[in-house]
Amino acid sequence: MGYIAIAIAVFFLAILLGFSSGCKKNSNREYEKQKMVMSEKAGFIHRSDIHNVLIALSKTEPPKNLRVGAQCYSTEGPSSVVQYVCPKCGEKTLYKLSEVADTLCINSFIERELESCRRIVKAIKNLNIILDESQYCRKCSPNVKSPKLALIVKYSDEEALHRCEEITIDDLRLLNEFLSGEYKHVSDYDAETPLKNHVKRLSELLGVEIELPEKENK
Repeated sequence: MGYIAIAIAVFFLAILLGFSSGCKKNSNREYEKQKMVMSEKAGFIHRSDIHNVLIALSKTEPPKNLRVGAQCYSTEGPSSVVQYVCPKCGEKTLYKLSEVADTLCINSFIERELESCRRIVKAIKNLNIILDESQYCRKCSPNVKSPKLALIVKYSDEEALHRCEEITIDDLRLLNEFLSGEYKHVSDYDAETPLKNHVKRLSELLGVEIELPEKENK
């Protein structure tokens, strides 16, 4: 009887494992399906399309063998004076390290990350998005002391624009990875994490309200 009980237990365990594996494959298949729907619409993506892909992404099986990445990189400090040229009005703005408390971050961003941010946004073709740099220009935004990037999203079926403030280069990488149908997110230091872990931030960037289980909403 003992052997029979063990055999039955093993049989049902195999069924459960097979069912679980099937669910995981189905969840990834749904993500692929929704990605295909979105890609076929090219520049005519609706907010509902983004919603469907985000939900499908949240249910995918996390990729395996993720890269840990470097712990840190040694970098030199930013220049004491950095010049910003506004792409909208052409005005030049100088940032000196001693002017305001966070100028160190501002100068570092302008020197090391801004051009990459522009390239990432320019490379995104399947969604109408604009990188708003106007806070960095003292002519366009004379009263701003601590400038930040903003992202503007225009959906093809809506007149209203979605605007998200305080955008980072990591946000733009997330957005590009999501719109490219990736499963992984790559950080500044080449560390990889499941893209599904960033669904909440993606929903904020894209202005899409979604409800997720607590464990998927972190």
